[in-house]
Amino acid sequence: MAERIGRAWRRYSTVRIFRYYRDLIRFRERGDPAVLLRAVNPREANLSDAACGVHVRFRLGGATFPPLIFYKIYTHRPVADVCAFSPRDYVTAALARKSARRQVRHVRGAGGDRSPAGLGQTVRDDSYEGWYKRIENNGWRPVSQRVLVDVDEVTARTAAKAYTFHFDPGVRREDKIKAQKQKQREWMAKMYADKGTDKGGTGGAGGAGGGG
Repeated sequence: MAERIGRAWRRYSTVRIFRYYRDLIRFRERGDPAVLLRAVNPREANLSDAACGVHVRFRLGGATFPPLIFYKIYTHRPVADVCAFSPRDYVTAALARKSARRQVRHVRGAGGDRSPAGLGQTVRDDSYEGWYKRIENNGWRPVSQRVLVDVDEVTARTAAKAYTFHFDPGVRREDKIKAQKQKQREWMAKMYADKGTDKGGTGGAGGAGGGG
C-alpha cells in the first residue's frame, strides 16, 4: 500500500512539473521573437530584425528529469544556400581529368598512335562522394545559463547533424516525406514495443499475485 501511495505521489509531482514547463513554453511562444532572443541570447538578438522573419520555438529535452528548456531559431524568409547551386566537388573532378590527360599523353608518347582502351567513350560518374552536405549549425540549445558553460549533448547532436542536400527541390521534398514516414514508423514500432513490455510486466505481476 505504501508503495502505491509513493508511486501515485511521484506521478502527481512529475505531471505537475511537466505541466509547469509546458505552460511556460506555450506562454513564451506567444511573445515577440526579438524580445525573447534578447532575454535568451542577447548576442544573436542584435543580428535579427523585423525583416528576418525570425520565429523562436521551444521544446523540452535532456537526459534527466526535470527537463531542460531548449530553443531553436527559424526564419519565414527565403534562405539562399550558395553551395547548393554547385554541390559537386569540382576540384577533385578537375584533378581526375588532368590525371587522365597525362595518362593519354604518356601512352601516345610510348607507343605512337596507340590509345588506351575506352578512350572515346563517355564516362559518367554517378558517385556522390565529396558532394556538398549541409550542416545547419543551428541545433536545439538550452536556455538555462547553468548548462551553457559546457557543450550540451542535445546541442552538439542536433547542430552537427549533416544530411545530403540535393540540388533538385522536387527530390528534396520527396526525401523529406520519406524521412517523415520513416520517423513515424519507428515511433509506432517503439510505442507498440513499449506497450507489449508493459503488458508482459503486468501479466507477470498478476500471475505472481494469483499464485499467492
